[in-house]
Amino acid sequence: MLFAFMLYQEHDRDATVAFQREISRLADHETLSEGVRLRGEYLGLVRGILRKGMESGQFRQGDPNLQSLLMMGSAQWAWTWFDPSGPHTAEEVGASLVDMVLGGLLTRSATVAGLADPGGAVLKIVRSCLADAATHSEPPQLPVP
Repeated sequence: MLFAFMLYQEHDRDATVAFQREISRLADHETLSEGVRLRGEYLGLVRGILRKGMESGQFRQGDPNLQSLLMMGSAQWAWTWFDPSGPHTAEEVGASLVDMVLGGLLTRSATVAGLADPGGAVLKIVRSCLADAATHSEPPQLPVP
């Protein structure tokens, strides 16, 4: 998820920046209601994963609501500070986010390095999913006011 958030900054930066900027500014506007609903649904999935990780003992105990907001906030505001042509690639920033978040969540931190590796299997899977989504889906049609 964190790798994907950063790769979106390169994959479709214009749409990513527009959505991330406007979702907070226009959250009550009718034309963004579906986006707000989907964002809430996504946040619910993240919280569910955090709860299950805590229940299984894989994640340290904590408040999944707060943790999800910290994770999402750090990545969702990347449009304000990340420059795709800057000194760090989306992969490097994603790896740093994964390292920081999982380093704080996992009870066995020895596995973090492999999961955060910008040349590793997790990033390869995320790239494959993004490529697959790009070839198999139509962009959403926004309602015309």
